[in-house]
Amino acid sequence: MKEEARRELSKTPATAASAKRGEKVLDKKQDDKSRDVANGDDKPQGKVAAAPAGSAKKVDAKKPDVKAMIRSAYLRTLSRPPTAEEEQRIRAHLAATGQVAGLRDVVWALLNSKEFIINH
Repeated sequence: MKEEARRELSKTPATAASAKRGEKVLDKKQDDKSRDVANGDDKPQGKVAAAPAGSAKKVDAKKPDVKAMIRSAYLRTLSRPPTAEEEQRIRAHLAATGQVAGLRDVVWALLNSKEFIINH
């Protein structure tokens, strides 16, 4: 039986050399499990735990904090908080274009700014 399994595995190019040398060849499932154990995970990777019931409603019901989003965009791109003038201009832009499109514009503007290009 071992010899038959070795012959079957040797048909695939990736495992042919290992099978010829008599090394133990793991199948995909065993390899994934070994990686998980080596990473210290007792649960398989790639699986996401289910969100608690009703959590989506809580997120939707909560009004987004515009100041926090603007601050986050500046900290992530320029590594500094926005000045009062910058924040005021961004708020005016968001009011005119909407939050999603406006924040997208702001992030692109920050990424294309001289400050970002020179410092990063």
